[in-house]
Amino acid sequence: MASRKRKIAKGVRKANRMGRKFISGEADLQRLIYVIFAVVLAIVLIRGAVSFHSLKVEQKAVEEKYAQLQEQKAELEQDLKYINTPEYIERTARDMLKMVMPGEILYIMRDGTTKTEEQVQQEKQAQEAQEKGSDSDSSSDGGSGEDTGGE
Repeated sequence: MASRKRKIAKGVRKANRMGRKFISGEADLQRLIYVIFAVVLAIVLIRGAVSFHSLKVEQKAVEEKYAQLQEQKAELEQDLKYINTPEYIERTARDMLKMVMPGEILYIMRDGTTKTEEQVQQEKQAQEAQEKGSDSDSSSDGGSGEDTGGE
């Protein structure tokens, strides 16, 4: 009977060891599932963070571009106001279309530029004033007229 009890005890121990292996294998599988879940979750979170950061950078670039376009819009609106003024229309008609006001004379120069009679007179007056200024400068030297640079 003792040998039978030993056999039964041996079998029970063997069964207990097998049960532990089965339970241990189940726990390993459960741990593996948790690790895989944690890795997948980490990957998803990291990708989300990277996407969020890239979207923030893109948002900043778009806001800067928007500010530049707002400035450009303001400049263009100011240009549009100036373009609709009579002064701009007159200047454009004179420069691009070579038009003159009634009673004005248009001079076409040899180099292809055009000038009105008023512009020609203003240039003559400026030249005369310059010549008078240079004449008065030479007479204010003291009248010696000698070059003293050779001493």
